[in-house]
Amino acid sequence: MHRLITEMMEARGFELDEPEGEELKEPEITRAYIAAREVKDEIESDGSLDLGDVPGAVEAYRELYQDLLDYGATSGTP
Repeated sequence: MHRLITEMMEARGFELDEPEGEELKEPEITRAYIAAREVKDEIESDGSLDLGDVPGAVEAYRELYQDLLDYGATSGTP
């Protein structure tokens, strides 16, 4: 799911990180992506993951998927 959302965001011109001092196109989308990615990265690194974070990340990816579908096929086409 992470790979699909990443590709969808890139195709639509969304930032994958929050650059310091720059304004984001859609801050809620980028911040939701970053939060879900952090959980995914924690799972992959075998770190001290709070299992309570996993459902939130899954839900964030699900919502991002729907938001990105609603946004349009590519950047600038809602």
